Amino acid sequence: MKQVAIIGLGRFGRSIANTLDRLGYQVLAMDTDSEKIKKVVPSITRAVECDATNETALRAAGIKTCEIAVVAVGSLSTTTRIIMVLKKLKIEHIAARADDSMDKEIMMQIGADQVVLPEHDMGQRLAYSFVFPQVKEFLELTPEIAILELIPYKSMLESSLAELNLPVKYGVRVVAIRNGSEINFQPDDSDIITENDSLFIMGSTKKLRKLQENYV
Repeated sequence: MKQVAIIGLGRFGRSIANTLDRLGYQVLAMDTDSEKIKKVVPSITRAVECDATNETALRAAGIKTCEIAVVAVGSLSTTTRIIMVLKKLKIEHIAARADDSMDKEIMMQIGADQVVLPEHDMGQRLAYSFVFPQVKEFLELTPEIAILELIPYKSMLESSLAELNLPVKYGVRVVAIRNGSEINFQPDDSDIITENDSLFIMGSTKKLRKLQENYV
């Protein structure tokens, strides 16, 4: 299981840290604010007060044990400095949060592998919920590729994935099926869709939109 460092423990950083911890990942949480550290202990056992712009401090905190680092601080200048240090330390995958597309471009140029725009993503999910009420979640992986969590349409119920034939009909693929708290990450063509399921479907945004429009 990969180890993940979360740098910055505001609401966004805490949410990621707690979610990864519940999923069984080893999390190293850090912030310069001791009060924020207290908010994640004891659920996150490796939580340290650390100035992540300082290479020596990062090494002492154990950053080299992590394959992934998420920079969740608010300041662009601080974020860019941390990304540069993480690149120097050869962290395998660096993710960061940005407030706008210009900040995102700067972070990508200096070495971030992935940058998210929380407000943009939330707005996009809200817009999708208006147009397509069956969509519970929408995650844009790139400007062209996305994953959505879909409540099955009535016409999908009691059909197998083979019968739905989504890859051929729409060019999209069911990558997981949720039923209550259980998630099947290896769905089979013989799996039957029930009213208690939700489908995680991946494809191009254009083809996902076509799928939804045809089922509405």
